[in-house]
Amino acid sequence: MEKLNPAKPGTLVSRTWVPNPNGVTKSRAECLRVMSFNLLSQHLNDQFSFQFVVLPEQGGDFLRWELRERLLIEEIQRWDPDILCLQELDLVHEQGFVEKLGSGYEVGTRGILQFK
Repeated sequence: MEKLNPAKPGTLVSRTWVPNPNGVTKSRAECLRVMSFNLLSQHLNDQFSFQFVVLPEQGGDFLRWELRERLLIEEIQRWDPDILCLQELDLVHEQGFVEKLGSGYEVGTRGILQFK
């Protein structure tokens, strides 16, 4: 099987908040912002990506952690959640990922490690 070259990630997609249907607007200080993010385990990606993704010919390997990590951190920092729930963060990447997020984040309770 031929190895693909790393892809060149672009800029983040612009996202907007969904307006409150009740028309009540609160300041950022009055809101609790929660983000849940499945980061896609690099370990699982390396083992099983052939099952759920088809890469375009010459498209590059956009699933590599080294390419995704920067974009994931930018997205998290952009939304500045008060509580951040991460799924599929490989233990080998945890410390570096938290350090790159910046001083506003600390690791709280950890989940349970489950093998598939």
